[in-house]
Amino acid sequence: MLIKALAPHVSSRTRARGLDYFRSGGVIEIAGGEWTAHAVVRGTRDYRVDLLRESGTDRFTASCECPYYADRAEICKHIWAALLEAEARGLLAGDGPVLPGAVFEPEYRPPPGSARQSAALLIPGAKPGRPPAWERFLSELQEDVASAERALPAPRFSNGEIVYAISVRETLAGRGTVVNVLFRQRRKNGAWTKPKAVNMTPAEAEHLADAADRDILSLLMGAGSPWSYGTTYEAGYPRSRYVLNGPLEDRVLPMIARSGCGYLDRIGDEHGLFPFTADDGPPAVVTLRWP
Repeated sequence: MLIKALAPHVSSRTRARGLDYFRSGGVIEIAGGEWTAHAVVRGTRDYRVDLLRESGTDRFTASCECPYYADRAEICKHIWAALLEAEARGLLAGDGPVLPGAVFEPEYRPPPGSARQSAALLIPGAKPGRPPAWERFLSELQEDVASAERALPAPRFSNGEIVYAISVRETLAGRGTVVNVLFRQRRKNGAWTKPKAVNMTPAEAEHLADAADRDILSLLMGAGSPWSYGTTYEAGYPRSRYVLNGPLEDRVLPMIARSGCGYLDRIGDEHGLFPFTADDGPPAVVTLRWP
């Protein structure tokens, strides 16, 4: 009822974008009660959103820290996403169901003569209170990119499974535990395809659907490269092979074992992948013998 009653006050474009944020988990924090709600919505950065329902009326006000709201004093997609989350959690219930004709408006409007309005007046053809067209375009483009990353989290990896294969031969060379990140998909008959090395970026790792994969890869991204001993690794460069040493081994290897996707890689193809898992028993000494 809340969303239905307030929708006429928000453009369809803003509602669609806010719905994308809501569905993709863009509202990372929210709290409140019958009359107020306070949320944090992740856009190009984290923005605080405040929602208020006035007692005894059907008037709602909202504010957001994003540039769109500050420039235009209009309901933005972050506010709409927060409102969807608030309704889903039963917040802002106040006096009960919201009747048609409810008022929903921004809490803040730039006053006449403000710095933003004065700056706009210096640009020929610019309307008072509105930033120039090029600035609006760049702001919206940046937000669209961030929205797309959330709406389609790591699309390359949405229909398969990440595999963590420990290269036995390279690991026995003594430089550390070498982990290869592979990816495989299901065939129509239900069998897995051959796992293949995958070069993954930090942005993709951050948006993987499986929480265990996100945790493991966030640590692997800081591990060394087996091909660059004595060189400096460039952060953010996509790669599929990692070297673990010391505390990183102690932390990551149990996570890989618990994920159910850990394998020992003997010869580099699916016939040489041997699964291993974690258990609650005492540490054991394992001797590996290969033909």
